[in-house]
Amino acid sequence: AERLIRESIPSSIKGEVVEVIKRNPISRLEYEALFAVIFKYDKTKTLEMVKATKNLSISNPDFEFSGSDVDDKYNLENTAVFISAKCK
Repeated sequence: AERLIRESIPSSIKGEVVEVIKRNPISRLEYEALFAVIFKYDKTKTLEMVKATKNLSISNPDFEFSGSDVDDKYNLENTAVFISAKCK
């Protein structure tokens, strides 16, 4: 799942970090992992990452866009886009 997420990150985003935030068991063989893609805040790049994540979820039903912490009210240094993935 992490490899597919890394492959979907637009080339305009540099120095990103992909971390597993939480894991929830579904069954003995499956679990759902919540990944965060963290990178320097830039509204345009964040929107590109959200679009790439949505495209990933359309092409692979085991991935789902779970949100982002983009908010123009705050002066953020970093931002994160969250992706949940069903893993086996």
